[in-house]
Amino acid sequence: MRSLKARLLTAYAGSIWAMMPEALAQLEAAVMAMPDEPGAPLNAAQIAALERVLGAQDLDARTIHPATERATAAKAGGVAIVPIKGLITRNLSMADACAGVVATDPIKVAEAVEAADANENIKAIVADVNSPGGVTTGVVEAGARIRAVAAKTKKPMIAQVNGLCASAGYWLASGFPEISITPSGMIGSIGVYTHHDNVAEKMAKEGVTRTYVSAGPHKLDGAPNGPLSEEALARIQERVDYTYEQFLTAVAEGRGDTVANVRGGYGQGAVLMPGPAIKAKLADRERTMEETMAALGVKVTSAGGPANGARALEVRRLELEMLAEGVGH
Repeated sequence: MRSLKARLLTAYAGSIWAMMPEALAQLEAAVMAMPDEPGAPLNAAQIAALERVLGAQDLDARTIHPATERATAAKAGGVAIVPIKGLITRNLSMADACAGVVATDPIKVAEAVEAADANENIKAIVADVNSPGGVTTGVVEAGARIRAVAAKTKKPMIAQVNGLCASAGYWLASGFPEISITPSGMIGSIGVYTHHDNVAEKMAKEGVTRTYVSAGPHKLDGAPNGPLSEEALARIQERVDYTYEQFLTAVAEGRGDTVANVRGGYGQGAVLMPGPAIKAKLADRERTMEETMAALGVKVTSAGGPANGARALEVRRLELEMLAEGVGH
């Protein structure tokens, strides 16, 4: 049985990331600090290091027209809150292994949005976003499903940025017709990358000589025991470029823009604060979650739940089955 550290390193080796580079570097450092022994539990410091990157578990220029908000606020029904938090990944083994650390399966996000749209007791859909991004696997499909709902629904759909909305997190959020960002929030980081680690020198120091026996001329592209050939680098770059085009196309469709405008403007990887983000068309308005919910007819307490009182409407929190679900995807 391999250790959790070894399984995580294997799972993410060669993945294409839509994640802030500094967040991925912190994640890698946290994983490398994990114990090498199979079955060894994580200590408090190791869990804290992961939480600093991914966040601790929290259970608790096309804005929607004010008339629509007023009509929604007066309407009976609940508001579905769909969390998009922490690391975006289809492989939730890290969250499963480290209680309290958040990861979001993008397909679960799409399923939650579809379920909320189909539920006649739900009058609006709000994504609660705080994510540095993650692995692109599943994000392409999930983003398309979110945009499909947005294209046909009569319900307001708002992505509310509560902190950070970066990279794969923005990919998903851009499918919502409106993006609101809290005054202290940050948003953007449109771009993708992967990396190759040449560990030949490290292996040699450890007395390890690895011999591959393979079939297929390109099977060992990216093998870590030597430098990349120019041909292998070109093939890997082609995959990264392809995924970047998918990202740009998704954002252009979601934001009602052109791919050329996204590529030449706000799609170059920068992370912006609310004012510049709204000017650049990354977001639509500066507003807190409490203000967004109030506009939809829900008064939110400081604890994040609906306030008591006759005018309070039920907030239906469609919690994603993020922990102990999806392991092995």
